[in-house]
Amino acid sequence: LLAYYPLDSPDGGSDVSGNGNHATVNGATFGPDRLGMEGKAYRLDGDDYIQTPVDSNSLPISFSVWFKPEKITGELSIIDSDRGGSYGHSLIIGYFNRDGDYHVQYHDGHIDTGIQAVQDKWLHATVTFGEKIQLYLDGVLVTEEVYNKRAINGVNFRIGRHNTGDPQWFTGLVDEVRFYERILSAEEAFDLYQLEGSSLQKSSSFTLVPGTGDTDNSAFTIDGDSLKLAAPLDF
Repeated sequence: LLAYYPLDSPDGGSDVSGNGNHATVNGATFGPDRLGMEGKAYRLDGDDYIQTPVDSNSLPISFSVWFKPEKITGELSIIDSDRGGSYGHSLIIGYFNRDGDYHVQYHDGHIDTGIQAVQDKWLHATVTFGEKIQLYLDGVLVTEEVYNKRAINGVNFRIGRHNTGDPQWFTGLVDEVRFYERILSAEEAFDLYQLEGSSLQKSSSFTLVPGTGDTDNSAFTIDGDSLKLAAPLDF
C-alpha cells in the first residue's frame, strides 16, 4: 500500500498508510460519504482537486476510489496523472469524445469501456496497470486489455483534475482513495468494494419483541460488527 486517503474530517488529505504521502487539498470541502455520514468524504465543485505525491510512472500500480458524480457531461477526471502530450494512468468520464462512458487512460491511448456513468450514484472503481490494464466497477471486472505501453511520462496522481491546460474538473464526491505498487487481484478488488461499501459500518437500533422472559429482554444496538446490550438478554 503506497498511500491511503480516507478523506475524513478532520484529517483532510492525510495518508494513513504510514508512508507519509500526505496530499494537498485545493478548494474541496467535506460532504457526506456513501453511507450518509457527514464530513466523511470530499466534495469537488468543478474547480477543486487533491494533489498527491504518489508517482504514477512506476509499474505495476493500482488504485481504488469511491466516487459520486454530480454531472456526467463533458470530460471529468476522477483519478488522473496526465501530463499534456504524454498521457497518464487515469480514470476519466467522457474522455476525448465526451460520451459519458468510463474511460481508462494509459501511455499512449485510452480504453472506452462503453459503460455509461450514472449521475448522483456512488460507485467503487479499482484500476490496475501492469502487463494488463484492468477496470473493476463495484468489484466486478468490466475491462481487461494487454498494456502495450510506450514511454511513460506522467505526473504525480491527482484526484479530480486532468492536466494544467485542460483540467477536466470532476464535480461530485470522492472517498476512500488507495494506491498500491502492485496489481490487485480480482478477489482483492471485490473485497475492497465489500469492505468499504458494507452497511455494517452504520449503527442500527432494535427492540426485541415480547416473548417468554421478555421482562428481562433489552434494547440493543448493532455497531459495525459489535452487539452492544443495555442489559442482559433472556430468551
